[in-house]
Amino acid sequence: MQDREDDLFTIIVCLKITLDTSQLRPHGDRGAPKLDGAPLRVSLLDENALELAVQLKEEHGARIVAVSLVSGSAPRDLVLKALAIGADEVVLIRDDTAFEADALATTAILAAAVRKLEPWSLLICGDGSSDQYNRQVGPRLADSLGLPSLTLVTKVQLAGEQITVDRALEEYVEVVEAKLPVLITVSPEINHPRLPTVLQIMGASRKPVTEWDLQDLGFPAATSAAGLAGLNTLKVTAPPSERKRVAIEGESAEEIGRKLARIFVQEGLVKTT
Repeated sequence: MQDREDDLFTIIVCLKITLDTSQLRPHGDRGAPKLDGAPLRVSLLDENALELAVQLKEEHGARIVAVSLVSGSAPRDLVLKALAIGADEVVLIRDDTAFEADALATTAILAAAVRKLEPWSLLICGDGSSDQYNRQVGPRLADSLGLPSLTLVTKVQLAGEQITVDRALEEYVEVVEAKLPVLITVSPEINHPRLPTVLQIMGASRKPVTEWDLQDLGFPAATSAAGLAGLNTLKVTAPPSERKRVAIEGESAEEIGRKLARIFVQEGLVKTT
């Protein structure tokens, strides 16, 4: 736990730069997504995490450090966007095999970076990444750092060294209190990420961007993100889906509805009693 001065504290936000899944297109008839030239973006839920950090900064005063594992050169516009929204510094951990990292490898690398950034008070992650959404990195990272893990968070209140959060579970909302430092993962309903203003974008280039490799974090020289991974993804394909393209015509909505219902019964999509 860091020493506070005038109630200032440090918030670390983990950001994943990933493929923009909404822009992916299939590779012909092979069912695999076409990755070459696909645009990148900050994972959607990580934008919620950064927005929460900025809101807490506005309310309580804080320093925000955004940390990201990247392959090669991270797109400058994405880095500047994070700084423009409200991050005070971006730390990029570079490894050429970053896209091959699974939750195990990502956790090990982020944990080493977060330890190097101590002292800090609050660690915020998205509930899951928009590409894989396995929802493992946040809880794994908390366990690796020996922190309490508060997941599925939809509301946060800070009072001194105490944090109170709402957790949206399936049938009810759970209210949990904990003492800082903690790790939280946020659900998308917690906020609506803001768009930076022109002045914020102009000022972003004056904020620091720190670059580390794995050796800077204490890993041996031959270490890579792919080598730290426990799983290897062999291929990604979409199941074939063929449309029958049946046109239903009728003189009225009621007639079309009856024909549609009859087709559903015939195809075994619905059952009648």
